[in-house]
Amino acid sequence: MRVLFVLILIVVSLVKYIEKNPDKAEKNHAEKQRSVPKTSEETSPIRTVREKKRAQLRHAEQWAAAKHQQDDAEQVHSIAMDSCESKLQNLRVLYEAGILDREEYVQRVARVKANHARG
Repeated sequence: MRVLFVLILIVVSLVKYIEKNPDKAEKNHAEKQRSVPKTSEETSPIRTVREKKRAQLRHAEQWAAAKHQQDDAEQVHSIAMDSCESKLQNLRVLYEAGILDREEYVQRVARVKANHARG
């Protein structure tokens, strides 16, 4: 009975840990997978195609989220409430989503700040 109780506590604590730290759990899982020798099934072309497809889907989801947030900002702009801060926040979202590279991000931030200083 005590063993069962201890096992339940361990499972509950693991679930809470994963909920609080999903990135760490994925990283640990990825590190464990790297240390396991790959079988011929895992190195097959089908597996690499699946991984590429998953990466494309993640990128598309990030892009859609950034686009959605940008559309929301345009809606705010249409009612004359857009500010320098919201423009900079939108640029940050686009940069974090990987849509803007570092150089383009820096140029756009400088342009927004210059326009704000003028106007």
